[in-house]
Amino acid sequence: MDDQEQIDRRFKMSEDAADRWCNDLKEWIHAPKVRRVIVSEHNEMLTGFASAQHWWPAPIYEQKLEVYLEELFVLPEFRRQGIGTLLVNDIRAWASNGEIEQIRLGTLVSNGAAVAFWDGFGAKSFVVEMTIDV
Repeated sequence: MDDQEQIDRRFKMSEDAADRWCNDLKEWIHAPKVRRVIVSEHNEMLTGFASAQHWWPAPIYEQKLEVYLEELFVLPEFRRQGIGTLLVNDIRAWASNGEIEQIRLGTLVSNGAAVAFWDGFGAKSFVVEMTIDV
């Protein structure tokens, strides 16, 4: 989140983010059919992770089961070594074992490296998410 906050100030981690993450992670690990957390390691050090979950559109839309790729992160010093691609491919493999029709994800439009990364997978813009300060 620190990386994203440097790109866009609207991404500010909450003070209890670590506690909340640890609490949620425990639940995610026990729901492997609808959630997935994948990690990469190097010399017993965590170098990256991806988290995803099954996602359905609002009931007024055609019901197509999707996977929402919530987070993809690789430590800066391990980027551009194929780790992100391996993590995404693991999510794709997990999704392909069900009735999943597509993977949904979001990225900061101002994060050119991330946009280029997703372009490499053939990702296409679908919705623009915007914010308004009140």
